[in-house]
Amino acid sequence: MNKKLVGVGVAVALVAGLTGAYTTNAFGAFGHDLRVEVNGTGRAAEVALAWPGDFDPVAVAVDTTLPWSAAKTRRSGVFIVVASGVADGATCRLLSNGVEIAAGTAEDGKVACLAKVGDRY
Repeated sequence: MNKKLVGVGVAVALVAGLTGAYTTNAFGAFGHDLRVEVNGTGRAAEVALAWPGDFDPVAVAVDTTLPWSAAKTRRSGVFIVVASGVADGATCRLLSNGVEIAAGTAEDGKVACLAKVGDRY
């Protein structure tokens, strides 16, 4: 009798734990929480971005004030940001589920970050 109660209790706890993990996206079941940042002073002439699943970076901000950022939930793929017309020393960062997966520093007025978003993030 006690074995059945213990077994049911373990099963309930396991189901509750898995449900909590999926509802909080702990396993990336609904995609990865992605964030892109372009940091610096002044302005960027253009920020071009390709989220995973997109084919090519497209301009998403023109003559924009820095710092600039965007966020989206997406599945696996290539994640790219390119900012042009920025001051040397400006930076870019790509984050997946709060973990930095790429970073870069501007030289000659341009900065770019590229990363593959996959199951390890």
